[in-house]
Amino acid sequence: MHYTLITSLGTGLYQNGGYRNTVYAFENKAQIETNVLLKAIIESKQYDIGKIIIIGTKTSSWDILAEALGDTDFWLLLKDTCSATGIDESLLEKLQHQLTEYYHCPVLLAAHNPVISNETIDELFPVYMDAISHAEETHDILLDITHGFRSMPIFMYQALLFRFSHNENHRIEIIYGEHTSTGTISYIRNLSAYWDISQITEAKNLFFKQLDGKLLAEKLEPWWNTGAKCIRAFSGIVECNFALQIPIIINQIRNSLKTVPAAPRWIGEIQAFLQTFEQTVSDKTLAETLYKYANFLAGKKLFVQAVIALQIAVEVKIITAFDKEESSDIGNYDRWQNYYKNFYDELRGKFEHKEKLNRLYTLRNQIAHGGSTFRLGGVPQAVNTEHIFKSAEKRVVEFFRFVDKMRENAALS
Repeated sequence: MHYTLITSLGTGLYQNGGYRNTVYAFENKAQIETNVLLKAIIESKQYDIGKIIIIGTKTSSWDILAEALGDTDFWLLLKDTCSATGIDESLLEKLQHQLTEYYHCPVLLAAHNPVISNETIDELFPVYMDAISHAEETHDILLDITHGFRSMPIFMYQALLFRFSHNENHRIEIIYGEHTSTGTISYIRNLSAYWDISQITEAKNLFFKQLDGKLLAEKLEPWWNTGAKCIRAFSGIVECNFALQIPIIINQIRNSLKTVPAAPRWIGEIQAFLQTFEQTVSDKTLAETLYKYANFLAGKKLFVQAVIALQIAVEVKIITAFDKEESSDIGNYDRWQNYYKNFYDELRGKFEHKEKLNRLYTLRNQIAHGGSTFRLGGVPQAVNTEHIFKSAEKRVVEFFRFVDKMRENAALS
């Protein structure tokens, strides 16, 4: 597989007529002495480089790239210009052309304002984004973070995250040349695991914030297979609004927590999250469990799913009030419509805050029918979903007590 090499260029230490050399040692045993890692990467044959992207400031040592080109006058012009006013577009374009010919592969150069600060970030970051967007679609990416100012590798890394975080077509490898004193070996350190950590962090945040665990399950699978299956199933239940399957996922969580691996450490946070969910949502009855689940969803600002779960909790409360907790009628829509709904309508009509339950029921139907107009609610507005949920949620608990009281008074038959 070819690589697009992305690297940065700073201001090298020019002493005694040249830039400081070191011997870079690669995993394939190649050892290359040079003053810039780019040259060593190409000569080592460790990576099949098909394109090179180099980002620097206008006052970076662009002349260091021209040392081997054989054009002394051009090299001197670059050296003087870079240390004085900074490289201009015409010189950058000429250098880019000569490097492309020298390395026998496309070379892209990008130079930006040398002032790197909070005030210039909005100006600089698009330069990195634009440069990195030229990475070849069929290439893996090799990111070299050795040279340049400390902030430049951060910009490159952030641009890569922005562009390729969820692009499976690109494998990202990161290397760093650990520079040592002249005469000793400077090893090339492979830091590609940092990219994996970034992906895991993003996947974890996506699951913790929005309960979308598909990416997290993928990252978790090699370490904790039962946990990955659990998160994948949980994510699917949330996505598909299959609230009635929450007791199944609670049991699956309990079982998966029995086999949590000791390492890596980040898995402990996933374990704690699942443990908290199980403890927060579990209750004595299915209706109360679904009620707590609805509130859990609302806490993640998933108000559409929360509305549906809350209405299902109400329906389950009615069914179990007339039947039993394990009623086979739970989840039977025809049975609800043709039998239990009549009891619900009657009880709701006697409830003090029936208008809140009416609005919840209407909104649930509007959601289920793609935003259809219903006689009680008119055209639904997504912005109102949170308010309607919170308004109804306060009354659902009261309705549960009302149903229990009616049952105790033998009013249900």
